[in-house]
Amino acid sequence: METNNRCPYVDYCDREVSQDDELATLALIGRLADHGTSVSVHKFKKLHGLELYEARTDQHRFLGFIGRAQPDGRSTLVLVNAFKKQQDRTRPQQIDRALRLKAVYEEGQGDE
Repeated sequence: METNNRCPYVDYCDREVSQDDELATLALIGRLADHGTSVSVHKFKKLHGLELYEARTDQHRFLGFIGRAQPDGRSTLVLVNAFKKQQDRTRPQQIDRALRLKAVYEEGQGDE
């Protein structure tokens, strides 16, 4: 997704996320798949005024967006950015990066 064709989310998880945190994140994503965006707002929320969502674990934040609907009608959560929590509010630089990566992703989807 960036110039090296690597997804920042995957790179971050490979470097920073423990196995326990990865399992917690996958469980959260599973709950999102089963129940949609009605999962606890403390764990998953839409960022105000943006087409971005933030998934949270104790130490980590994952930014993404709802992608194009699949043939079966289900939507896809596309995670494009991840970072360690440093403060209560999401830093604007992280949001800008996620929006940039969202645009790159959507540009690539236009070929289908």
